[in-house]
Amino acid sequence: MEVILEFLFELILEGSVELSTNHKVPKPLRILAVIILLIVYCGLILIVGTIMMECWQAGNMVSFAIVTVIGLGIILMLAYAARKKYKLFRERKEEIVRK
Repeated sequence: MEVILEFLFELILEGSVELSTNHKVPKPLRILAVIILLIVYCGLILIVGTIMMECWQAGNMVSFAIVTVIGLGIILMLAYAARKKYKLFRERKEEIVRK
């Protein structure tokens, strides 16, 4: 069961990433893919934030610091990946316009 859920989750995320940058896909479908990605990643950040607050309220500062570093790492990696995809998207768009 775990393998099936992992496969479906990976399929949804990878598919959404690819759909959101493909010009051959209709624009409403690309927008839906971006919304799915935003919901998943915002949910992940919300879960990490909740864990951070629980550690803070429990007074466990070591755990709070570790979870904070993990949360910031996730945010930075997402920002880096989004920027990289955006640059690739812009390059492809300019290439299409030149033709």
